[in-house]
Parts: sequence; structure tokens; C-alpha cells
Amino acid sequence: REVGTLALQVISLIQSIQACDFTMLVVDDNNGSGKLIDWYLSRGYQKVPKLQAMLGSPNGIHGIISMMTPTNRILPDDCQIQWW
Repeated sequence: REVGTLALQVISLIQSIQACDFTMLVVDDNNGSGKLIDWYLSRGYQKVPKLQAMLGSPNGIHGIISMMTPTNRILPDDCQIQWW
């Protein structure tokens, strides 16, 4: 459950340690429903259309959307990552 949310937390923490200011990703909503894009939007990501061409999908012609969010440098209270 919530594997995607856990993955985003891991990515954000790793990039925070690396002193990255933003987390960038490319979303391929291949069935066209928009659910995956909405999922990322609900987690704080924003579309960055100016990066579309650079990331290989000018004007989103391949259904691929570039997105980004500021890197979270604080461990959220609901984080389920366990360190041994």
C-alpha cells in the first residue's frame, strides 16, 4: 500500500542529502486517463511545460509530461521509512 508515496519520500530524502533543490520527473500517462498526472499534482508536483522539448516530448506529443517539486528537507511525520 502507498508504495508510490513511500518511493517519493525516499527520492526526496536522497535528493535532500545531495542538496538538490528540486525533484524532477517525467510522467508517462500512457492510457490517457490523467490519473497518474493528477496523483503527482496532489502530492505537490507542478507541470513544467518549458522542459517538455528538452525531455523528448515537445508540446506533450508523446503523452509524456515533465513535472517538478521543491525537495522536502524535513522528514514528514507520516514517513514510513525505517532505518536499521
